[in-house]
Amino acid sequence: MTAAFILTQHDSGLRRLLAARDRPVAESWIRAIADRGAFTTVGISQLTTSRRHGAQALKAVARAGGGYRLDGTMPWVTAAERADVLVTGAVLEDGQQLLIALPTNRPGLTIPPPFDLAALQASRTTEVVCHQVDITADEILAGPSANVIVTPGAAGTGGLETSALALGLARAALNALIAEISSRSELDEPADALATTWNELWFALMRTAREEAEALSPGQIRSQANALVLKSTQAYLTARKGTGFLRSEPAQRWARQALFFLVWSCPSPVAQAAIRDLAGLCSI
Repeated sequence: MTAAFILTQHDSGLRRLLAARDRPVAESWIRAIADRGAFTTVGISQLTTSRRHGAQALKAVARAGGGYRLDGTMPWVTAAERADVLVTGAVLEDGQQLLIALPTNRPGLTIPPPFDLAALQASRTTEVVCHQVDITADEILAGPSANVIVTPGAAGTGGLETSALALGLARAALNALIAEISSRSELDEPADALATTWNELWFALMRTAREEAEALSPGQIRSQANALVLKSTQAYLTARKGTGFLRSEPAQRWARQALFFLVWSCPSPVAQAAIRDLAGLCSI
């Protein structure tokens, strides 16, 4: 799960570089990634979520001699300490946004120790702080625009791959639950019900990916995937009883990892639907 999560962040940065490959800086970094294993990750949550714990969003101010100066915080960057370039976003004084290829060795850029997360600690996720970091106009990948994340050619956040990863974790828990049936027949019916839901949702995700008529929206897929990964991992943890709560057991780890989908690239409508479902006000 951790390796897959890190890969999604690398791939997200690479997709944005590919979308801007008509710009020399993007082509240069793509070549560095392909030829010598340079690593990229993304730091764009400051463009899509409210400020976390009062941290200042990353601001960009135009410099008299050209280029921009960055000040503020990228509140959520995975594997930042391993990255050679961050694909990040900053906001100008007029509210317009920039998408930037920012080398991690730039003076004024600080990468603090990673957060103490409840799960996925090995992802080395942390915030990145910029203090008077200068960039050139050539390092701009997209913008200025009102919402650079949805600029044509730049991939958005929280796509179907996030739902696919949730289904992967749910499948691991389901397989483990099914393995318990040989000695505990009472698990047969609930495991079968969860497996049926999993199969239906997987085919629904594929239909959405192919943009078939009457397919579910990505948001609907995400809501259902979140619900299923929580149910599947908690069902297996419950089946394992006290043993499953030991640190050495995958059951507790999968249950903690499943909670991450409630906060990772989770659009507001999906989050609100989950809260209402937990409160018994609606059913996802």
